[in-house]
Amino acid sequence: MFDNVNLSGHVGNIDLIDYPHTAFLCSRNIPSQHINTIIEWAQGITDQKRCMVCGCQSSIEYQILEIFLRNRVPVIIVFSTVIPETLAEEWKVAIDEGRLLILSEHNDEKPTNDAYQRRNALILELSSDIVVGYCTRGGNIAHQMLGRANVTFLTSYSAYDNQDRKIWSKSHRMSDGSTILLSLHTLNQRETYLEITKAYFSHESHKTEYSTIYIPQSDISDIHGLIMDAEMMSNSYLSQREYERKIKSAGNTLENIRMPWDEEVETQIVRLSNEGLNENQISKITGASLNTIKEILDK
Repeated sequence: MFDNVNLSGHVGNIDLIDYPHTAFLCSRNIPSQHINTIIEWAQGITDQKRCMVCGCQSSIEYQILEIFLRNRVPVIIVFSTVIPETLAEEWKVAIDEGRLLILSEHNDEKPTNDAYQRRNALILELSSDIVVGYCTRGGNIAHQMLGRANVTFLTSYSAYDNQDRKIWSKSHRMSDGSTILLSLHTLNQRETYLEITKAYFSHESHKTEYSTIYIPQSDISDIHGLIMDAEMMSNSYLSQREYERKIKSAGNTLENIRMPWDEEVETQIVRLSNEGLNENQISKITGASLNTIKEILDK
């Protein structure tokens, strides 16, 4: 089975090589509308007599792998780098139970595009059936699928004839040492989506790991509005705590003191009531007590 392949090592149940295999491959960049389709497919895989073969380099690969392990499906993970010395706890459990094998033909700690393609080639050599979550037209996976008859595409890229293209990117270093990367992509030069990735060093796997979400163009404005609201509420909360601290330090009580922001809350309560919301709904939105809301509305 391993024609022209030199494995640098393996960890786990080598007998899984003898199982019938299904490969899972997927491009790193996925339009957000396709992610649920891929996740739902993985959740439906429960056959414990067939072994799934996949990588664990991208965010979507990690998600699919976690589902396979949770469903107790036999899995072969193929690395494009050296196998980590420290493995996640759920991986150790799966190895102990004989349902996980980790393979690599690489000794490098950092992945390269060549190693990534050779990793895919090994996954394909192992497998009699292939499932492609999503692949960019003209990309590496699309080229590797040419001429193969045993391929199932979970999503179609016919609507995206032009290659996914990054048109804007910014990064921010977080106080916890992680990095947030924001990238705006265009599909067919007609629609865009925002990719938000958190890159962080995992002390468990001893390597940089990535967590990514994709926000379609139609939702970017709403998400921006929510972030602005969160910033406003955070500043308001801190201002209120500081104001109350100063009042108390001056020897005054808060019972009969009208706060600077009370008028805004009162106006908001009246507006929400006029919009048809009941007192419980208004309380959840404004944080005001039911008694306070009743007093304001009874004026």
